[in-house]
Amino acid sequence: MTRVNALVRVLRAKNLDAVVFIDKPNIFFFSGTEYADALIVPSNGEKPILLVTYGFGDFEAHKEARGCAIRVYRPVYRAGAYRFKKTVDRVLEVLRELKLEKSRIAVCKELVNQTFYEELSKKTGLEIVDLTEDVYRLRMVKTADEIEKIKEAVRIAEEALDSVLSNLREGVTEAKLAAEAYYVVWRKGARPAFDFIVAAGRNSASAHHQPGDYKVKRGDLVVIDLGARWKGYCSDITRTVCLGKPSSSQLEIYEAVVEAQKKAISVLKGGVEASFVDKEARKVIEERGYGDCFTHSTGHGIGVEVHEPPRLSVVNKEVKIPPGTVVTVEPGIYHPNIGGVRVEDDVLVAKDGAVVLSRYPRKLVLS
Repeated sequence: MTRVNALVRVLRAKNLDAVVFIDKPNIFFFSGTEYADALIVPSNGEKPILLVTYGFGDFEAHKEARGCAIRVYRPVYRAGAYRFKKTVDRVLEVLRELKLEKSRIAVCKELVNQTFYEELSKKTGLEIVDLTEDVYRLRMVKTADEIEKIKEAVRIAEEALDSVLSNLREGVTEAKLAAEAYYVVWRKGARPAFDFIVAAGRNSASAHHQPGDYKVKRGDLVVIDLGARWKGYCSDITRTVCLGKPSSSQLEIYEAVVEAQKKAISVLKGGVEASFVDKEARKVIEERGYGDCFTHSTGHGIGVEVHEPPRLSVVNKEVKIPPGTVVTVEPGIYHPNIGGVRVEDDVLVAKDGAVVLSRYPRKLVLS
């Protein structure tokens, strides 16, 4: 209940009576299960209330949830069909029972859908406060247990990456390679953390290409970006290889990206500004003449979500990274005539430096 206690302290400091979560990551983080439609955490010390739909995870919720009162809602047969009460109506029902229908209630506005937010606002006299930044701050610093789960997610992702590279040959499609990675992740008892990227040839110049029927050719750059979700925690790693001998231009951009990543990792430590890490990586690539081809931030936090704060971006000048945060470091170059290169590792930020959690070799040439 340490997480909930920390959350309650935030609520009390802001004179809030409760917080309502409807997004899976926060429901999981504060309850231990994702099998719920909503989680209501009062600030008065009462147990959090988990709202669950019968037949849609009620068994798992009872098995996994910790320290919560669980309410299971059954469908009502009406007008020839089974109908479920809307989540917002269930939330309002609980708030009325708690005598909080005219209170200050928090939500994570960035993580609730607009319809839910509007209906919650319209149907009550509630004052609704956004708690997104505070909740992300609670999630940013990882416990030893969380770090171990991320490490295992990394290990599974590296095994999936190994399978992709073992099957990488001339004529194989991007989709087939992605399927190999998905198979390994599921076989290991994990889940994909996101839709995997396998981008070959000209497609490698698209930072977020989705694998298709393109067949790999000799001389192609191939970007492989994948991650696993293990017991609720994510990994996210990328390697770029060339099938056969790379051209001088391909080698040049690969070396620039590797150097940029090394530079970014070298300046990572507790208290460093997120923008400074991005600036140092970007400087390396700009000095090589490819600044315009580095089209995204240098990295992002990972945890129960594969993308969460802090974002290693030049715009995050006020954000200092605390020790215990796990981030990706993933500079890239995407050139329409040469192809794309990205190298990404998961890194634990320590007080005086950084620990790279992903250890898969960086090897450009695949014979």
